[in-house]
Amino acid sequence: MAYLFLILLLLSIFAMILGIMKPGLVLHWGKKRTRMKAFLTYFASAIICFVLFGIITDSEKKEPINIAGKSIEKDSASIDTTLIKDIKPIAKNDGKIENDKELIRAANTEEIKTITESEKKISKKEQKRIDQLKKQQKAVLELEQEIFTVEKTATNSKENFQHIINLFKQNEVSIYEAYKAANFAKEQCRDVQYRLHKIKVTKEIPKAERKLLQQAILEISTAYMIQAEAFDELKKYLDENKMSYQLNYQKKMKSSDSFIITAITKIAQAKEKMGMDILKNE
Repeated sequence: MAYLFLILLLLSIFAMILGIMKPGLVLHWGKKRTRMKAFLTYFASAIICFVLFGIITDSEKKEPINIAGKSIEKDSASIDTTLIKDIKPIAKNDGKIENDKELIRAANTEEIKTITESEKKISKKEQKRIDQLKKQQKAVLELEQEIFTVEKTATNSKENFQHIINLFKQNEVSIYEAYKAANFAKEQCRDVQYRLHKIKVTKEIPKAERKLLQQAILEISTAYMIQAEAFDELKKYLDENKMSYQLNYQKKMKSSDSFIITAITKIAQAKEKMGMDILKNE
């Protein structure tokens, strides 16, 4: 059984990496098939498989230890009962005990009142904390949606570029159309980079989580700057047909993907710190 979860863990890691490059290959549900959704889905799957693998492996190692055919566990029935016989009855003073009981009841009643009042105060503070947390979680989701909206323009232009390149390889469009699509994709990446720099993380979000989100935005912005440079290299390849330019394009796109992965991880960490489901609303 442990080997099954090990195989599922490896498959989840492979699907997570593949989903970052081509989300459509590993996501066959939902209208939004984004890199972030692919990463978080298979990241969570990998964590679950890893935990289950550890639990099952540990349980399989534990076996009952027998010595000469006898269990080493103590038999509760073997406890020496002779000590019980030596316990002498304790003399009781009924009047004193009843008086003590009354004093205890009075003290308990007063203590219960004090605890009840304290609970009311705590519940108000707890409710205020919960309301504040919900407000902060909403701010994180809104920020995440804003990032997604900004990215969408570049994502669409890159998908269009890939379609044009496929047609170009089949000699169905001219090199001019391919060059034009590459240039448009580059301009869209530059625009996304600029718009991401303008996104501000609200101070309603706690400092540690806010820092993670700011770092994530910077990582995504850097990724799109590198993508714009990659499309420049591809334009040079179309102009001069030198393989070195195509290799530079591939290297830069791979570098861009690493920045995207880092950003997604930081966003997931911020959401987890705030008690949010990292797969919710993706």
